[in-house]
Amino acid sequence: MMSMKLHAVLLLLVLFLSGCGLSLNQPVMGPDGTIAVFLDETGTYDFLLEGGILTLLSDDGTTQIDRADPAIPASALDWSLDGAELLFGETELGGEWGAPSAWNLCVTEPWADSEPLTLLSSVELITNAAFTAEGNVTYLVFDEEGSGALMLLDRAEDTQTCLLRNVLSYQPAVSKLSLTVIQLDESEGFPKARVSTYVPATGEMEPIASFLLTMQMEEILATLGCFLWDMDSSGTCLALALYDQLLIDPEVEVDAPSLYLVDTIEETGRRIALLAVMPAFSPDDSLLAYVSVEDEQDSAVYLYNRETEEKKKVPNSDGAVAFFWIDEGTLGVTFETDDETYQLMKILLDTGELLPLAGS
Repeated sequence: MMSMKLHAVLLLLVLFLSGCGLSLNQPVMGPDGTIAVFLDETGTYDFLLEGGILTLLSDDGTTQIDRADPAIPASALDWSLDGAELLFGETELGGEWGAPSAWNLCVTEPWADSEPLTLLSSVELITNAAFTAEGNVTYLVFDEEGSGALMLLDRAEDTQTCLLRNVLSYQPAVSKLSLTVIQLDESEGFPKARVSTYVPATGEMEPIASFLLTMQMEEILATLGCFLWDMDSSGTCLALALYDQLLIDPEVEVDAPSLYLVDTIEETGRRIALLAVMPAFSPDDSLLAYVSVEDEQDSAVYLYNRETEEKKKVPNSDGAVAFFWIDEGTLGVTFETDDETYQLMKILLDTGELLPLAGS
């Protein structure tokens, strides 16, 4: 049986993100090491933010950027390639029972006196967005039937173009010249997820992997997006948390995915962890970090060394809800406290030292 902690993390994310889109307050690293995150008026961090101030954390100190309405739930999404702009999303609440009524994509420069600009507003669910190398914006929007479309916003022409349909999730390459895209494919009479490299500028698409898509996996991919997968910077290794227990009869009583590594060059795959989510390669691709549970213990962050194939738990990461890479030797980690608030900390991997980052 899996840890109740990891089950609670997964359930919390699914319930919160279903229909909410852009409101998960996950910090985003800029090209110069600046961290973008939303904090409330007291400087406190909340993983499931209900509103707040866009805050930039760097070695030079803290910068706050005011929004027109800081009460609107928001989340940082992406930095431009040169770090001159930051993309963030807002989720307006005005529907029945306080449900989301609109999703906004906004951009700002990283200065205290910057005035954020709303690029577009949609009544359809937006779950992800990113800059292109040219400074335009790609984003994933879902219609009422749950069908996802990858869109391109041309900022100079102020036009929106559909690039791909039946998209469940995507993420840009480090260069932002290409995207890794997961699409629904039912051409063979049963649902499959097809993973491809896609170049928006040319329309070139190269399939790199596929897997059988259960209904549960389809829903969670569309909801959690890149919290279930990551591609290394070379585009040759895919880390995928896959709900494979649903393919087994009799049913396996494990309500969490297993983590697989897929070598797209050798066309091989292997399972590296049971009960694991949120895979993320280190900036130099030598390590894969993920949240997992072992021996009925609390959830924690684990590291997989791609060269030695060794796994180890990150010291002082017990109880982790989420994490992100700050640099090759440092992780930013989100913890839930006993009073159901959150702390954003950093862990130095060489010593295991735990230090405050924000909201502590």
